[in-house]
Amino acid sequence: KLSEKACDGGVFDSCYRLGIKYEIGLEVKQDSFKAVRFYQRACDGGVIESCFMLASMYKSGKGVKQDIFKAIELERKACDNNSSLACYSLALSYKEGNGVRQNIHKAIELYQKACDNNLGIGCTQLGLIYDRGDGVEKNPLKAVVQYEKACSGDFIEADARGCMILGLMYVNGSDVVENKSKAKKLFGRACDLQLAEGCEEYKILN
Repeated sequence: KLSEKACDGGVFDSCYRLGIKYEIGLEVKQDSFKAVRFYQRACDGGVIESCFMLASMYKSGKGVKQDIFKAIELERKACDNNSSLACYSLALSYKEGNGVRQNIHKAIELYQKACDNNLGIGCTQLGLIYDRGDGVEKNPLKAVVQYEKACSGDFIEADARGCMILGLMYVNGSDVVENKSKAKKLFGRACDLQLAEGCEEYKILN
């Protein structure tokens, strides 16, 4: 009740927190419709994270009629205000042509923005694009740089899969000089980030 009063009084962070609570049923009865209402108020009030959460609701059709175009519009707003998760999600849409015209170069630009904002999975996706030559010229060197970035963020932002892929490259000497010591460190990092495959590969090299 206090949070709702704060929200009604223009404390838009309170609206955002209420949205989360109602979406997952934390301390209140789960209610997707109320979640959407509070996310909308927070987004309108300038809480960018709330715009991204609202976009997710429109994408899934939870608490609101599914509308991929509205979701894209909200993600653009959030990404323009440096929400790394929104940039990442928007990049996926451009890569797959979901709700927008497929455009791999736009996807790369958005993955890069997510990566520059310290979202490791954005760096990993960039690495995969360069590794596979997915709509661009294959460039293993650029791929390695992106995997390194993906693995080097802090615990929350690093991406275990980036560590894992790079570790396997060093084990196999694939596009890099074989280096099992580096591979072991990378697998250890992946394990620390709770990727079971990383723990298994670390055991093999230990």
